[in-house]
Amino acid sequence: MRPSNPFPRLLLAVALTLPVAARPMPAQTTGVDSSKPFTLDSMKSYYRPILVFAPSATPDFIQQLKLLEGHGSEVTERDVVILPLPAKGGFFTGTHFNKAEAGHMTASEAAHAREQFHIEPTGLTVLLLGKDGEEKFRSQTPVTWDRLRELIDSMPMRQEEDKDRSKK
Repeated sequence: MRPSNPFPRLLLAVALTLPVAARPMPAQTTGVDSSKPFTLDSMKSYYRPILVFAPSATPDFIQQLKLLEGHGSEVTERDVVILPLPAKGGFFTGTHFNKAEAGHMTASEAAHAREQFHIEPTGLTVLLLGKDGEEKFRSQTPVTWDRLRELIDSMPMRQEEDKDRSKK
């Protein structure tokens, strides 16, 4: 009888102890890890964030989130992460986003985003950021997913991604 080969078990043990990358993986392959807070820097090159700012869970804020619900595969395909950011009340959980759609920020990171993008403390502001972290669209009224999808699909980087995907 041959002795068993310990190499496969050793390889598995080594693989399980390797450090995990600090940055999130692209949404199209893994979805959004909604258990960890996002930062603006951690999303660069990986995601197209939709930041939804409001002073609290106002009717416009709720309407905006409802307009973005239920588009999981389209959101994931476009590497979008939706971040509801009411100024009062912290992380908002009153929607039915699946784990591949929504994320959250710490209070200090949300405050940093408000400052960086000059968000007024009153009213709704919806921002679409590109993978480069730059503002691509801003609205003070609720925006449909169809409108945001059209904007995303018109971005040169998104068009390149579509070309690359169709070659495979």
